Amino acid sequence: MQISVDVGGTFTDFVIVDEEDNRLMIHKVSSSGTEPYKPVIDGLRELNIDVSKVKKFVHGFTIACNTIIQRRGAKVGLITTKGFRDVLEIMRITRGTAATLYDSQWEKPKPLVPRPLRMEVDERLNSTGKVLKELDEEEVKKTVEYLKNQNVQSIAVSLLFSYTNPIHERKIESIIRENFPETCISASVDVQPEFREYERTSTVVADAYVKPIVGKYLRKLHVTLEELGYKHDLLIMKCDGGVMTAEVASEYPIQTYLSGPVGGVVAGKFYSELTGYRNLITTDMGGTSFDVSLIRDGTLSYSSAGEVEQGVPIRMPMVDVRTIGAGGGSIAWIDLGGALKVGPVSAGSDPGPACYGKGGTEPTVTDANVVLGRLDPNYFLGGKIKLSFDLAYRAIKHKIADITRMSVYEAAQGILDVTTSNMVQAIRRISVEKGYDPREFVLLSFGGAGPLHATAIAKELDIGKIIVPPYPGATSAMGLLLADLRFDYVTSHLTKLEKSNLDAIREIFGSMIEKGKEMLRREGYSGTPLIFNSIDMRYEGQSYEINIEIPKYVATSITELQEKFDQEHNRLYGFSSPDALHEIINLRTSIVGKSKLTDMTKFIHKNTKRKFLKTQREAYEEGSKDFLKHDVYERHNIPFGTHIEGPAIIEQVDSTTYLPAESSAFIDQFGDIAISMKK
Repeated sequence: MQISVDVGGTFTDFVIVDEEDNRLMIHKVSSSGTEPYKPVIDGLRELNIDVSKVKKFVHGFTIACNTIIQRRGAKVGLITTKGFRDVLEIMRITRGTAATLYDSQWEKPKPLVPRPLRMEVDERLNSTGKVLKELDEEEVKKTVEYLKNQNVQSIAVSLLFSYTNPIHERKIESIIRENFPETCISASVDVQPEFREYERTSTVVADAYVKPIVGKYLRKLHVTLEELGYKHDLLIMKCDGGVMTAEVASEYPIQTYLSGPVGGVVAGKFYSELTGYRNLITTDMGGTSFDVSLIRDGTLSYSSAGEVEQGVPIRMPMVDVRTIGAGGGSIAWIDLGGALKVGPVSAGSDPGPACYGKGGTEPTVTDANVVLGRLDPNYFLGGKIKLSFDLAYRAIKHKIADITRMSVYEAAQGILDVTTSNMVQAIRRISVEKGYDPREFVLLSFGGAGPLHATAIAKELDIGKIIVPPYPGATSAMGLLLADLRFDYVTSHLTKLEKSNLDAIREIFGSMIEKGKEMLRREGYSGTPLIFNSIDMRYEGQSYEINIEIPKYVATSITELQEKFDQEHNRLYGFSSPDALHEIINLRTSIVGKSKLTDMTKFIHKNTKRKFLKTQREAYEEGSKDFLKHDVYERHNIPFGTHIEGPAIIEQVDSTTYLPAESSAFIDQFGDIAISMKK
């Protein structure tokens, strides 16, 4: 038996695979903002699972990300090189998004470490790692004593040029462990050994900020699972689409900050291979957020950097996922200018949308879908949660319709329109702004709320095909089980390509590869790993680099690397400069141990029933601006090969799919709902 659990902002999703009986079960429980581990244990007890028979348990969560966004992390001290105390305060020159660019009252976000806890030590290396000034160990001891007296819970260490020579950071680590053993330590040479001191310091500080919280959560969860009989490692999803043990995740918790959303993208890669659609846009709409990523030519899109929020850049290998506050629980509101807005604030699971009847009074996207007849109040989560039409209607009337002088139904449709616009903009940022045409992609829609909004998104972007997987509400959790063991390494190697020694570069790659293989052995992996190498490069004089994939053993010549870079630069920016000097910035390696569970289709129930039309229901049709009769189907009663014409609603325990009049659907051989948009 294998289990994956994805803790979201509103619901915690379970996928249970029983290989002996070829069974797959899904389950949902409400998440808890105060005790995030509790729904995991509650769900296992509700399912009456014998945990001693579970051989693999994979977990995804957003605790690290939420801790930073909500500023609820540990009290952190920073030790850095003399003169670089204020690097976090200075930040980059960018002003952020268009929303803040023209805001005269915009204030720079506060660093995660206040200035009194940012400490300098008198030491210095040069850019090649040569010691220019020895570390004053007595000064370090006094600094550690000061931070101890300030009751810090965690200490981040980030020294200038430490990525070329870790000697001083290692000495500081040793002094901290000797004089302040109870504190957590995050050192940049372990967390993020790359050049650019601002991003490196920000990343290691973020790691230190979440380390006590994530470590405590994982220890508590693992101990509780062991008490229930679990005998194996608890595996955690990482930002790069691989998994690691809870022990490693506790050491490097910042690697989990996109843990939850990445699971859905990994599942998207599986569906790309399954269906043959090589270009997919994955969209995961849950209760709190909307996560979007690209799968191009069957491969995941990666990034070397992200930003939890403005002012907290994170630099590490990660699946390129963009997240906005647009989920079923996103709150609709009227701004000072009278415009209708939706999100980013969410009602969460407690009190939740007004229709939950748990005391919430703010109108949300879920309330709008209830009022418009797209959600059955008696069949939410298969009837597990009863929704109130009256409470949803009242919230939209008082907070939106009465203020804007619209009808309640117009206001509800307006909420959905604004939400669609927000989601479309997120997709354009990850596709159009990177030179990709969304019309050349298939939309893979999942998450509990995703299939309700997929056709509206496709219509706006002129996308002709949508795939809704068999269990959309649990697709991210399913991706956790499909994830591989993966370790990523980076070494800064600033040099001109034309003057480089390829043998020296191969030696650096060889060292990183051996380190990754050793980590796989530590994790118990015995197969032959996959190895992916790449180089961050730029033209001389440029400020930022682009990543170039290369063969396992680098390349046969410098000319080959030059041509690879020139081609990619031309694809991204429409021009190249072959005569310019090429600079190498970073060398990157990914070591991947493939998951043994590679096919989930054998667990999908193939229905042979013929009675699958459930009922008819009046629902608001945007095109006609009126309520029309919609055929309502029970998804898992629909035989494979069935065609369905819109307008229609397809219901299942974990989600609802909405088909407007200008669409039709086909249940393919894998159990997916393949939706075609009519021109």
